[in-house]
Amino acid sequence: MIEKFKIMDRFYKLLVIISVFIVSHSLYLFFKAPYIGANLKLNEKGQVEIVDLDPAAWASKAGMKKGDILLELNGERIQGINIQLQQDSILKIKSQDGIKVLKVENLIFSEHSLYMLIIPLIIYFLCLFCSYFIYKSNEKINSISPYFLNIFLLFISLAYLSGSASARGDHVSQYLVLLFFISVPVIYLHFLYYYFLEFGNVLFNKKLIYAGYFIVFLNIVARIIEDFYNHLSLFTKFFSLFSFLVVFFISFVTKIVGLRKVKFSEIEYPVKVLIVTNVIAFSPFIVLYVIPYLFLEQAIFSPALLASFLLLVPFSLVYQFLSSKIYDIEFILGRVKYYALLSILPTIFLVAFIILLKEHNPKIYPIQLSIIIYILMTQLSHTEIFKHCLI
Repeated sequence: MIEKFKIMDRFYKLLVIISVFIVSHSLYLFFKAPYIGANLKLNEKGQVEIVDLDPAAWASKAGMKKGDILLELNGERIQGINIQLQQDSILKIKSQDGIKVLKVENLIFSEHSLYMLIIPLIIYFLCLFCSYFIYKSNEKINSISPYFLNIFLLFISLAYLSGSASARGDHVSQYLVLLFFISVPVIYLHFLYYYFLEFGNVLFNKKLIYAGYFIVFLNIVARIIEDFYNHLSLFTKFFSLFSFLVVFFISFVTKIVGLRKVKFSEIEYPVKVLIVTNVIAFSPFIVLYVIPYLFLEQAIFSPALLASFLLLVPFSLVYQFLSSKIYDIEFILGRVKYYALLSILPTIFLVAFIILLKEHNPKIYPIQLSIIIYILMTQLSHTEIFKHCLI
């Protein structure tokens, strides 16, 4: 056990160092390469074809459509899908209306900056913040589970940041986001296993965790195969979303079973909070993006917007740390600082709501508006309840 503790300690420190490089790389790409919001594939003729568009991004607003063919970039013929645009790049496109020449605008400071830079960075620093206190508290108890919780937090933030870089066509980031994204529910299962084990409960067979890591491996292999043939279809995207859905469902069922095992014990309350927080944080992404995309090939909201709900994960941990419910942490924050930290969340959602009103997508806009108004009205009607829960 001591040797495993040392290995986890070294791995966690290495992951923190690696995360700094990933964040720096993502920031570099954010300012270098614009987000145009078009998914590409090589068709049967070997042409680079647009197969999907983000309705709120530049490509759609510039008049690109599904089925358009990308011919040239800055005067040179496009031969593969792994292209990286830069500010003011010139694109030559073949569409049903003929040949178009489009100039990529300077898109650094657009509405997407909120979802692809500001929120991912806030999530990263909050997760790093929580991770630090978990690590310091673990110096007293020397347990394995805090390390997996820290890795879980870092993987969440790195998946979001890598997604921003991946959307700009960065090949390395496309692999990173796949690795971190699929690993998130698996790492959480690993945390739950050791957390319950430390309280004398064997929650499930450890082979379930190995199966989860094998699913991660299969996703990476599938992506390598598609890259090898230089024919990126939507298979890996469907496969990764389906894998995430399956592993998340397994982790949810596992938590419910675990809650029954620890009923009336000292860890019943933190387990309940973990269940509620994770369901609220991940459900918007699953219900409004993963499931509609898998079955209808049409997402209701952008994944970048829905991923902002992941802010709830570090915020819930901050609250539990303050009340010493999950780990016995000597927290430095006072109540005023805590509420100042907590106010970040509604601020971001309100700003996101205002930005969302600027989008024009007549097919799903009424659904978007209905959902947002319902959420806001629900929150307003439960303000006093929310306030008493925090106090």
